[in-house]
Amino acid sequence: RERAARPRLLREVWWQVGPLLLALVVTITVWPQEADALFGFDFFNRDKTVDTTDVIPDPVLYSAEMDTDGADEDLKKALTSASQMTDKNAGPVSGTVGLIAAAANEQRRLIGALYAQGYYGGTVNILLDGRHFEDVPVDLQFSSNVVPVAIDVTPGPRFAFGKVGISTPDNVSIDPARFGIVSGEPAKSTEIVAAADAVVAEERKAGHPLARVITREVVADHATQRVDVVISVDPGPEARFGTVSVEGTKRMDPDFVARQAQIPVGAPYSPEELAKARRRLQNLGVFSSIAIETAETLDPDGTIPVVITVAERKPRVVGAGVTYSNTEGAGIEAYWGHRNLFGHAESIRFEGAFGRIGDGNQLTDYDYSAAVLFAMPGAFGPSTKLNAKAFVLHEHPDAYERTAAGGNVSVENKFSERFTGTLGAGLEWSDTDDAFGADTALLVYTTAEAVWDTRDDTMDPTTGIRAAASVSPNFDVLNGSTFLVTRASLSAYRAIDTANRVVLAARVAGGSIFGADLADIPASRRFYAGGGGSVRGYAYQAIGPRNASNTATGGRSFAEASLEARFRVTEKIGVVPFIDAGAVSADSVPGDGDWHVGAGVGLRYLTPVGPVRLDVAVPLDPIAGDPNYGIYLGIGQAF
Repeated sequence: RERAARPRLLREVWWQVGPLLLALVVTITVWPQEADALFGFDFFNRDKTVDTTDVIPDPVLYSAEMDTDGADEDLKKALTSASQMTDKNAGPVSGTVGLIAAAANEQRRLIGALYAQGYYGGTVNILLDGRHFEDVPVDLQFSSNVVPVAIDVTPGPRFAFGKVGISTPDNVSIDPARFGIVSGEPAKSTEIVAAADAVVAEERKAGHPLARVITREVVADHATQRVDVVISVDPGPEARFGTVSVEGTKRMDPDFVARQAQIPVGAPYSPEELAKARRRLQNLGVFSSIAIETAETLDPDGTIPVVITVAERKPRVVGAGVTYSNTEGAGIEAYWGHRNLFGHAESIRFEGAFGRIGDGNQLTDYDYSAAVLFAMPGAFGPSTKLNAKAFVLHEHPDAYERTAAGGNVSVENKFSERFTGTLGAGLEWSDTDDAFGADTALLVYTTAEAVWDTRDDTMDPTTGIRAAASVSPNFDVLNGSTFLVTRASLSAYRAIDTANRVVLAARVAGGSIFGADLADIPASRRFYAGGGGSVRGYAYQAIGPRNASNTATGGRSFAEASLEARFRVTEKIGVVPFIDAGAVSADSVPGDGDWHVGAGVGLRYLTPVGPVRLDVAVPLDPIAGDPNYGIYLGIGQAF
């Protein structure tokens, strides 16, 4: 809130968010390990393995230096990446034998790196304390406490492709240029391997599950510095999917796993169908690993058997999280769940949350809630999922104070990899005090939603879109009002470089309520804007119509837009400048609401559970009585 005197912005930001940042770091780095060790649970849905590295007998330390004179920058990078002995984090080896073995392995890796870049005449010499590693006796005791290792790499000339050809046993010729092998181009060994794999993959995509490489002849002529390549691929017979078996289950029902995989028995073989099956099983959330493989031979009826091998995750999961903004206060939440109650991936989850910490001194000033969630995959067929929820809550945003309880049931159907539809119904009782006074409501409602999602990652997308639209008819049993709530949103993502280090993200959203006057619509169903999930820089629910006492009333329509440029500075750190805009109108059609714009910059710390997000934003059109800036902390991108 406004204060009479403010310290400098950076100092105030630190004192407000510093303790919570520390708490969040502890949460995502320390607690997960301790929770797994003490309770055997999978914190944040991650399975753990314990490092049981043995103590190295007769440890020998060494210091390796590599000389790559004559290599260009790309080759130097490749050699450095392939080298293990020059890695400063490499530990000691076991005795002289271990050092000799490490040198031999180093030589193989560096020669492989030379071949990968097209250098077939290069040499790699490795000296251990001045002696070639092959001449060092296995019982030699080095005089130095840290053995010096000298690695000399002479690349030699770069070879080019000479005669190249790809064919099948029945003499069908395949153009090698389609797979990156072109006469006269640098003869990288990686491209030879990739070309053979690509031909096999293409044959399998065409319905030949047993396609394989018969021969791969590579002849390097040092006189001409040319590499001739002949690859022969056997496509094998076409086949249809046959029997599907499941291995590795413990609590899970194998027949259920096979049904949920939805491999189309009798249909032509397709690697894409196997990839889809794997994604469907991953979405169940009960497996730590999934392997789907075909047999090495066809059955007598010409079909190819499929074997699904799985490893189940720990059934119980516990988690917690924190959020913070200077406009909405701090929040904590925790949950406990079981992800496989009866062997069909049925899950139950108990969760609780406590929010707006620091926003008041009395219990009614805080937000708190508890809920039970149940999900049943495959309830009405492999592509369906039954969801049920019961909840109680008390919330106290600036626009209203509400105590509520209710529940809902929905059925989700995944029509395709991209398209999902949901139908649901619910009942909610609420007691609300808002700008129009006190009100008690009992809502009966239904909901229909459609989502089209092509994003490559739900937590940190770099490409694709997500479009969603929903309609929800509501009937207030106690007050007799009927109204229809509609919403729609579209988010789009586009990386502008091949390494996905710069991603442009945009979002637009809007909604309208029809059929009732503003005062007859419960406060929790009206539209508001402002805050961390809306227009950053403004207080939560600050944007929109207000009454004579400057209290937000909410509206019957809204429109929002956001634009971000997500820069990945390092593998762990990202910077995100952004701008948000939004308006809320008392009418059912957006138009008369005042637009408000906020801008700022965010910091991202990239973790396995998603980016840790810290955003600082300022309102470009401040609202009287609201803060001069907003600070937002959470997990995941803003949208």
